[in-house]
Amino acid sequence: FHAYGVGGPEDDFLARMEHAVLVSKAHGKEKVWITEQGWPQVDRSKIAEYVPRAYALAALSGVGQLDWFTLANDEYGLFSADYQPRPATVTYAVASHFLEGAMLVKDLWPHSHRIFGALFKNAAGRKVAAVWALGDRGSITLDKGKEVKAFNMMGGETGGHSGDKFEAPLGEEITWLTYDGDQAVFLEALEKARIEGITPVEIVAQPFLAPISQTPPIRVRVTNQLNRPIEGDVEASAPKGWKLAESKVGFGPLDPGKTVTLEIPVRQATISPTNSYPIAVWATSRHRGVSSLLVRLKGPEWRARREQTLALAVATPTTPNVDGDLSEWPADAPALHADTKAFLSPWEAETYTKAWTPGNLSATVMTAYDDLYFYIAARVADNVHTAASVTADPYAQPWSNDSLQVAFGSDDDPDAARVKPLDAPYAGRGLLSETTHEFLFALTPQGPEAFRLQSPKSPALTVYPTNPTAGLGLTNVARFAAKRDDVGEITTYEIGIPWSELTGIAKEKPFHFAFKLNDRDRAGEPTGWMESAAGAGELRGNSITFTPSWQYTTANRSVWALLPLTSPAPQDATAAPSPPSAPSPSSAPQAPAP
Repeated sequence: FHAYGVGGPEDDFLARMEHAVLVSKAHGKEKVWITEQGWPQVDRSKIAEYVPRAYALAALSGVGQLDWFTLANDEYGLFSADYQPRPATVTYAVASHFLEGAMLVKDLWPHSHRIFGALFKNAAGRKVAAVWALGDRGSITLDKGKEVKAFNMMGGETGGHSGDKFEAPLGEEITWLTYDGDQAVFLEALEKARIEGITPVEIVAQPFLAPISQTPPIRVRVTNQLNRPIEGDVEASAPKGWKLAESKVGFGPLDPGKTVTLEIPVRQATISPTNSYPIAVWATSRHRGVSSLLVRLKGPEWRARREQTLALAVATPTTPNVDGDLSEWPADAPALHADTKAFLSPWEAETYTKAWTPGNLSATVMTAYDDLYFYIAARVADNVHTAASVTADPYAQPWSNDSLQVAFGSDDDPDAARVKPLDAPYAGRGLLSETTHEFLFALTPQGPEAFRLQSPKSPALTVYPTNPTAGLGLTNVARFAAKRDDVGEITTYEIGIPWSELTGIAKEKPFHFAFKLNDRDRAGEPTGWMESAAGAGELRGNSITFTPSWQYTTANRSVWALLPLTSPAPQDATAAPSPPSAPSPSSAPQAPAP
């Protein structure tokens, strides 16, 4: 297998390795070798960090052997083409010193995608732990660490003792911890290590799921990334013209890896004609007892802050004609405007990101529903429309040309063929399983063509037509019309997907929904895309949100809901104040009240 990915090793690389192992085991193969892996030596200090992390992650994924590409090469080599050493030359040598002939004992913190740790032991019985953290630079302190030693990625000794405790740096540069004593003692010290200086939570504000006239709460998803329970407070800044009923909502103790969705009640809301609500959310640590005095004197132990733009993410009840003419859609139908760089995938090619303008690619997207169909309308600004027809060429790749992909998911679908259980301790890391249905729509020279790319029963990452027996590929189950205005440079999509085809998606509660706009002007020019989940502030990547597997896209974690059949108020006036409501923490978004 070749696991070349984008981003750091914890992104696409880890997901690809997990997929290779899962598919191999499903077909009775117990060993996976990665016969090529590497990164272009553009940022040599960063690639030096990647080398040891990649080998540790390969072991955590179940990969039996990883071969680095390559030894001596100006673009990819550990050495330059004339065999001059680089920083990665040293970190590779140090990693091989600690890992050669070693076997994995345990994944130390499988719940987290912020802190990573793997315990190994070699044939001589020496225990070696590889530990690192993303995004911050902090420290790790072990009790009963009197005999522990630490080495940095270049092989230099680091860290220090204080009595029986041992403290070492923790950051994106891997730290190697060695111990010759009892394995159980070392393992317990590692799992219970005191980790400081690392932002312990991931916070994401969720889209609104009820009309702004109903003053819906600001919902914030909080996930604990540390190896110990934490508690804290979440606050938010209100959009312009809004007033919050509560300034702060507490959470915790929140166990490692667990997620809670908090609601900050809103007293007054003003409706934005562009369905755009800029906010900031932040979380800070909260202590009890004597420590609260220290917080007042020194400030919080940790703080996490994010700026986002929220939107009303709902489908309105109506039955449009699926003919490519959007004029019959309700004037007050909430629309999502994907017209800023926030909607560009974080894993796009830099050439496309720099060249992008709203005229290159942007869209206004609306959704609707009735008893039989879920409807999608998209008005896409695209300066050049290019698409290939699978009817004319079965091996044309529609996702590599101008097209619209949509993904649905539900954590409650019992029939979904999960690549790993949702309740597994490592379920939130690497390969995610939140897409259960995926469709693609393209306007080709042969006319509109629709494709089914994922279903609950299809193998993850199946790419049509390489596996046409999986029930994927060209489909006529969806109603689909599309038009192109070359003068105005607008492509219009109008789609109706039967609810009968969206098994596992319950109408009465929020579900995962995301769309991806693909852009390809002409052969040889940058290919790029926009994603609704990126615009909704999602932080995670996922190689199985959207086909194909070699594009790393944003995870399908943002939520969507259906407006009640009798919407209580039009979306064109300032919302009247409502009495404050108490926050109601929950582990999942709540459905809007009927």
